[in-house]
Amino acid sequence: MQDTVDSLNQEFAQLSRQSLDVTTNLRELEQELLAQTDLFRESAEGSTEHAQHKNAVRQTTTKITTAKASLESINLQKSNCLERLNLFKKRLEEKQAQLEQHASKPESERKQQAERKLQSAMGKTQKKKTKK
Repeated sequence: MQDTVDSLNQEFAQLSRQSLDVTTNLRELEQELLAQTDLFRESAEGSTEHAQHKNAVRQTTTKITTAKASLESINLQKSNCLERLNLFKKRLEEKQAQLEQHASKPESERKQQAERKLQSAMGKTQKKKTKK
């Protein structure tokens, strides 16, 4: 279970890095779009320069849309990973608490408990055999 928690921690860290990278790229694209929009507005309508700037604005807008969709997907994956991570951390803590509680019992009590479980398991096995 600890391996699962470690793996989920690693996955969450990787997704966080991806999110940061995409966010940085998105900001750069938005700055680029502002500059391209200014050039588009300043160029003479009908000129080849105007058409080129218009095309550049469209391409950058498409890149921004793609980056936003990617960021949304990464954030959903992060959220899902965090939920699983919290779930497994809770289970691990519960198992560790049970282990500590079991270890704190006197040895004679632990042996009695183990014998009861063994007898119970053997009784169930015998009942299944008699039913067949």
